[in-house]
Amino acid sequence: MTRTERVWLITGCSAGFGRELVRAAVAAGDRVMATARRPEQLAGLAGDRVRTHALDVTDPAQVEEAVQATLREFGASTLHDGRVAVGDGGDVLRRGRGHQGGGAAPA
Repeated sequence: MTRTERVWLITGCSAGFGRELVRAAVAAGDRVMATARRPEQLAGLAGDRVRTHALDVTDPAQVEEAVQATLREFGASTLHDGRVAVGDGGDVLRRGRGHQGGGAAPA
């Protein structure tokens, strides 16, 4: 069985759980958009499979921009996050669940 490469949009990547989730996703062969309120703290994460983006999750416009940046960068229609998945329309989905293009399933 062939494993499908996933694309993750992960919040809070400047330290702690978010940063470790980035490392685990990359180790699994996935691609990641790592985000944090202060993107300068993400410099050490950027690489071939990881892009970084500023994101304050309390700002809906920034959430939408982070989703669109991820879709542009990776050409993905499915985004995953271990805490919150964000659909291609910017809708926040159920905890730990991915979303594939089409209609969004709100939490």
